[in-house]
Order: sequence, then C-alpha cells, then structure tokens
Amino acid sequence: MRFLTLILSLLCINASAKFTPEEVNDWKLKAEQGDTYSQYMLGGANYLGDSISKNYVEAVKWFRRAAAQGSVDAQFFLGVCYIRGDGVAEDLVEGLKWYRKSADNGCEEAQSALASHYERGEGLPKNLVEAYAYYNIASVILDDARRNRDVLEKNMTPLQIEAGIKRSIELQAKICVNIEARINKNGSTPAEFIEWKVKAEKGDSIAQCILGLCYQKGIGFEQNHFEALKWFSKSAEQGNDEAQGYLGFCYANGVGVSKNKNEAFNCFLKSAKQGNDRAQFNLAVCYETGTGIEKNLSESIKWIRKSAEQGNPEAQFALGFRYTIGKGVSIDYKEAVKWYRKAASQGHGHAQNNLGVCYDNGQGVNKDLIESYAYFDVASSTYDDSLEYRNQLQTKMSSTQIAAGQKRSKDLKKEIEASIAENE
Repeated sequence: MRFLTLILSLLCINASAKFTPEEVNDWKLKAEQGDTYSQYMLGGANYLGDSISKNYVEAVKWFRRAAAQGSVDAQFFLGVCYIRGDGVAEDLVEGLKWYRKSADNGCEEAQSALASHYERGEGLPKNLVEAYAYYNIASVILDDARRNRDVLEKNMTPLQIEAGIKRSIELQAKICVNIEARINKNGSTPAEFIEWKVKAEKGDSIAQCILGLCYQKGIGFEQNHFEALKWFSKSAEQGNDEAQGYLGFCYANGVGVSKNKNEAFNCFLKSAKQGNDRAQFNLAVCYETGTGIEKNLSESIKWIRKSAEQGNPEAQFALGFRYTIGKGVSIDYKEAVKWYRKAASQGHGHAQNNLGVCYDNGQGVNKDLIESYAYFDVASSTYDDSLEYRNQLQTKMSSTQIAAGQKRSKDLKKEIEASIAENE
C-alpha cells in the first residue's frame, strides 16, 4: 500500500482519485507529440491500470521517454521498474542508475531510496555518510526520510554525522546546478514552480536557491530581484554554496540590493571554499581587480586554477590567456594551449579562436594552417573576430588547404558537440 500511495502522490493525485478515459486519451495524444508531462502521466496510467489495462511494458516505454527528456519523477519510476522487474528484466544496477539521476535532479523519493541502498549496502557499497546525506536532503519534505535519518544517526559516530552534514550541503549545491541546467535547456512546468515554492517555504535549501533563480530570471514568475535576493539569502544561510555564489553576484552588481563589494567578496569566498567553481572564478576576479579585498595576483591565479581544474570553461580560458601574456605566471605557450583546448572542447568561442592563433603562429603547437582554419571557423559562430581571422588566413592558403580546413572544421564541430553531450 505504501508503494501504491507513493505512486499516486507522485502522479499528483490522491488514493481515491481515478483517471478519466478522456484524460488518458489526451495524454496519449500529447505524449506521442513529445510532451514530457503527458508521457510521464501515461506511464503512470499504464502502471496503475487506471482507465486502461495495466501494462508494465507500456509504462516503462513512456517512463523512459519522459526520463530521457528530464522528468525526475519518470527517472525515479524507471528505476523502480528495473528494481522490481516490472515491464523489464530485473536489473538492480540499472535501477540504481536511474535512482541516482532522479535524486541528483531533485526528487526526494529517489534521494530517500538511494539512501536506503547505501545504508543497507544493497547494490552499492555500504556508506553511512552517503546514506545520511541523501536522507538529510530528502528529510525536509519526506517524514520517512527524516525518521530514517534519525534512526541511522544513532549508529553513527559524531565524526560520521559531521561528514554526512557536510556531504548533504555538497549534494544540495550539485542538485541546484543540475536543476538550473535543466530549466535553461528544457524550461519547466507551472506545477514545478508551485512545488518549488511550497518546498522553499518549508525550508528546503535547494528549492530556495532555485526559487531565487526563477525570480531573478523571470522564469515561471514575474521577474523580482528583491524576492530573488530573499530566497538566495535563506538558502545561503543553510550553507548552500550555489546560493552563496548567486548572493555574491547580487551584491557585486547591485541586483535587488545596494552594491556592496565587501559582501560580494565574502559570499564568493564562502562558496569558493566549499568547492564551487563559478564562485572560485569570481573570487579570482575579486583578487585581480581589488573588489572587496586588496589586489593579490598570486591569490587570483590560485583560485583561477582551482576553478579551471574543476572544468569551468571561463577559468580554463582565463588561465590559458595568462600563460599567453605572462600575467601572474611565466609565459608558457604549451600550458596556454592545454587550457585553451580544455575550454574549447566545452564550446568556448574565445578559446577556440586563440587556439586558431596558436596554430597559425606555431605557439605551443606545430604550425598548422589547416587546424588554425578549422578552429577559426568553429569559433566564428560565437566569437565575432574569428571570421575576419579565418578570411585573412585564407589568403595564405592554397585551395587544397582551404578544402582540407573546411573538412576539418566539420569534424571538429562534431568532436566538440560530442564532448559537450558527454559532460551534460
């Protein structure tokens, strides 16, 4: 009964509610057209056998389609189907993979389920710290998760509990990043915005941060920088490093609050110390420009490097550029190329352009006009100067070399697109 109630609650209905045939037909029509919510609801109708014959295979088909488009609840139920063997061969590893996708995208039920597997060591290495962290995140919304966390706590040392709390804060920030990326890519539904508001008001730091972001960008709500600041502040007070970074941005730019360079620096510092790569880069800028702190080029390089090593493309480009001009580091073209290449593989147009320059001049790499042409050509879609550089380069190339450069450009675009897709 608990499992059935869970399904009904996640499908936004109560235990006595019934789907109407008209609703199911409407979902089927919209699901075939690619509507994520309808795919998820159609999967639920097939799973429950409500207004249509129960069909686990069909349920899995629709859950899978919705999951692929980012539905966190569909990801969770796809995991349930694999673990229970409903409509698909039982596969604990595959089930836990979908639990993790759903959990790391903000589904509390998936977080609680994943915690349970960590606690029991079922399908995952037994890890009480990780179990505590996932229970702790879910506990704001789910009473069962709170009770399980409290029971688990009795079997943990103070050091383990402290580590669990720290890990939960890390996970909260990661989830915020994932949700932000999903919103930016796919948008969201009005129901989700309402849900985040309810969760935020209950004290969920992830929802508070996302709600702040929605108010700041005018997504789902009318743009309101004062409301954004309020929710970022509430989330930041709970240690959410994403919210701390956004709060720093507000103070640095006077968004919803008077400009305050010292407060901006302090917010970036708190977030950066927790490992937030964007805050680390912003902190580096503060040290370089003397924003809220005395100028310190060596500290700036330190934080740029930390951010770059975590994969931040802006920091990777900035570090490459500093190796090119010798600012805070010795000139080293090979190091410059290394960091430009990392940023370029993530679609950073300026880094792609600078790689084109390096190949044209033979700086840090062997001189190669075809490779230079390809990088200028790829960069030209996002970096304005690259088109002019490519056209100037053509005057030094034969028609055979230009054709080879065009072919290499097409291949390079595919390589970069594959790299970006792999890291999403």
